[in-house]
Amino acid sequence: MNPVIRHILLRKGNGPFYDGRKIALILYGGIMLGARGAGALCALEQAGLSHAFDEIYTMSSGFLNASYFLSGQISEGLTAYHTDLAGHRFLDPWRFWKVADVDYLMSIVRTKKPLSTDVVFRNRTKLFVMLTNAKRLSPEYLEVHEFNSEEYFDLIRAAASLPFVGRGNTVLHGFPYHDILRDGNLPELMRHVLATGATDIMVLYNYPWQKKYVGKKVDIAKEGPRIAEICLEREPMSRFETRSEKIRRAGVDAEEIMDRLLKERF
Repeated sequence: MNPVIRHILLRKGNGPFYDGRKIALILYGGIMLGARGAGALCALEQAGLSHAFDEIYTMSSGFLNASYFLSGQISEGLTAYHTDLAGHRFLDPWRFWKVADVDYLMSIVRTKKPLSTDVVFRNRTKLFVMLTNAKRLSPEYLEVHEFNSEEYFDLIRAAASLPFVGRGNTVLHGFPYHDILRDGNLPELMRHVLATGATDIMVLYNYPWQKKYVGKKVDIAKEGPRIAEICLEREPMSRFETRSEKIRRAGVDAEEIMDRLLKERF
């Protein structure tokens, strides 16, 4: 078993933990491919590991997944992908002026499957979202405990607002933000987390290209056993997938992949 996974498993329960370790989780995005990340988080929750991470670093759909995970609602978050977000109400490539309807997404997060932000705020885990500061034209890492409950939903909106699928920026603390666009930001997120001094880093990739691209830019091997990279793809799927059963299966597969890893012998 990878030592990172072993150290995470030793943190079953609510904590706090005094093991001298700093354990971080990285969640990448990919629009509908985020169903895979949600599935993996379901497995972590069922294993009693909802509080195992000191810090979670996210981008795009990874932020919404982490939010539902830390609020204890990740099963609802996963279900939203293949029920509420399937079909063409959220994604419609022919609606070229607004391929992704972020307003519809926000209605789900606020009312249909309301996110319990108060539970996230009470959680000891620090949750970071990587966003583009549209004024400074640079990536920034915003931590949710620095915002109030209403601003939390603005963070979600910003993380879901990619320029090429949904227009507009979201103003947070006086600056306009939107989701990460450049591929170069994937390894940038990895480099940032490596620089935090984390002793253990679990990375969830929603499809193989993410792992391959990060590996080209960051020398993962030299980091030794402090990184556990997990690719959650079992069958190919588009980030713009709209078929409910295909999306549901992606989440189930990812949950099974994570569950198997957590049950490997030491």
